[in-house]
Amino acid sequence: KKPDETLFYFQARAVLASDYPKYLNPESTQARSSAILYPFKNDESVMVCEGPLDAISLQLAGINATATMGSSVSKFQIETIKDSGCDIIIAYDNDTAGKLGAAKIEELRKDLMLPGISICPPPRRYKDWNEAWQKDFDIKEYVETHTQAYDTDYLINTNIKSW
Repeated sequence: KKPDETLFYFQARAVLASDYPKYLNPESTQARSSAILYPFKNDESVMVCEGPLDAISLQLAGINATATMGSSVSKFQIETIKDSGCDIIIAYDNDTAGKLGAAKIEELRKDLMLPGISICPPPRRYKDWNEAWQKDFDIKEYVETHTQAYDTDYLINTNIKSW
């Protein structure tokens, strides 16, 4: 809500894991999900996740994070991160939507001629960063040791492991 208590944006999450889309962002004349990023600090690496609960969980663990309000990132969102001076670390979920979202970030990165980006999805035993936070998992240590370049080697190794 705005300080004057006017609601300017609403987002909901689907109840069942099988529901699509996972994040429900109703169309609004005031704000579109593609024009919103969860607040983050400028001038340092930022983990880009799907939803605000994941961004909040990462921030509580001491990690700079934002959310794109779903896994379909927009050019505006990537340009905003670029303009902030932050390096991008993809932190989308391990599911199909997260993998497609990561590929879209990489496509936009190339279109905008940004330097290489990194990736650190949540540990496979958790559905997302929020669940890892709720289970008292050491997120900060995990991010420090598992963040890697989002490149051909990562994509090949990831596909071999899931085979």
